[in-house]
Amino acid sequence: MRYMKTKVWGILLVAVVLLTLSVVYLLRSRNAEKGAAVPSDAPTYFVYKADRKVLVVQDRPGYLKSTAYLPGGRTPPRHPFVSARSLDPLEEDALREILLKSADFSEFVVLLTENGYKVEPAPSAAL
Repeated sequence: MRYMKTKVWGILLVAVVLLTLSVVYLLRSRNAEKGAAVPSDAPTYFVYKADRKVLVVQDRPGYLKSTAYLPGGRTPPRHPFVSARSLDPLEEDALREILLKSADFSEFVVLLTENGYKVEPAPSAAL
């Protein structure tokens, strides 16, 4: 009988821990989504390498979203002047290097162009 009580309490403890972790994960996800809201006036651009669309970028502080999966419920890194979503894993390293050399959004666009990328405003319907 004592073994049964211990087993029940153990199962109950595991259930409480799992429930707590689920709530924490849910709250973190909701907070990340709130921070990712796009202002309606933020210009959006598509970046192309040859004919491939490799990046969607906005002229506003935000997240840098990779094509890679982030483990453990982590959120993408924040950036002070760019919000971007990579579309091509083969270009991510080059795009990151260009972004690191940039002091602001205008310089980022200039460096992209100098490195063989084409930057075009996104049609409003594409957003």
